[in-house]
Amino acid sequence: MRLKVEDILQMNHVDRWHTHRTHRTQNLSEHSAMVAIFSNLLYDHIVPEASKSFQDRYTLMWYSLMHDLPEIATSDIASPAKKVLRELFDGDEDPFEVLEDRLFPEIKEIKETVAGTPLKAINKLADNLDAIAFISKEGIGSTSKKIRERVSTEFRSKLVELAKHYPNYHWEKAELILAETLKAAKK
Repeated sequence: MRLKVEDILQMNHVDRWHTHRTHRTQNLSEHSAMVAIFSNLLYDHIVPEASKSFQDRYTLMWYSLMHDLPEIATSDIASPAKKVLRELFDGDEDPFEVLEDRLFPEIKEIKETVAGTPLKAINKLADNLDAIAFISKEGIGSTSKKIRERVSTEFRSKLVELAKHYPNYHWEKAELILAETLKAAKK
C-alpha cells in the first residue's frame, strides 16, 4: 500500500478515543495537527539554542504529522489491545511496527530518522500532551480522570529518564507546559 491523496483525506474520518466516553470525537487529522503544534512548542522550550536547526524542526514536524498515519488502515487500536497483541507476538519485532512499515513504507524512513533521538522523545511527549488535553476537556466519567492521571504520570516519568539521556536539554520546561495544558483543559 502506498500513501495516496485519498489516504490523507481519510484522516478526517478516523476517530480516536472510540473506546471511551467523550463529549465529542477527535479525528486523526486533529490529533496529528495537535501533536505537531505541541511538538513545536516543546522543541522551542526544551532544545538548547545551540542545538536548534531548521532541519531538525522540519523533521520533527513531518514526523509528528505522520506518526499515526497507519491508523487510516488499522483505526485507533486501544492501548490495552496493543499490549495483549504485543505479548502474543513474542519476538524481537513489534507487530505494529511491522504492520505499519508494510502498509506505509514511505513512513519508515522518517521513523528511522527520529528513532533514538530527542526528536522522537519530543514527539512522544507531544502525543501525551494531546491525549491529556483532549481527555481532560472532552472525557466523561471516572475512566477519563484515570487516563489523564496515568498519562500525566507517564509524561513525568519520561522526563526523568530523558534528563539522564540528554542532560543538555531543558526537560524541566516540559513540566511547565504540562501544567499549562492541564490548567487550560479545565476551562
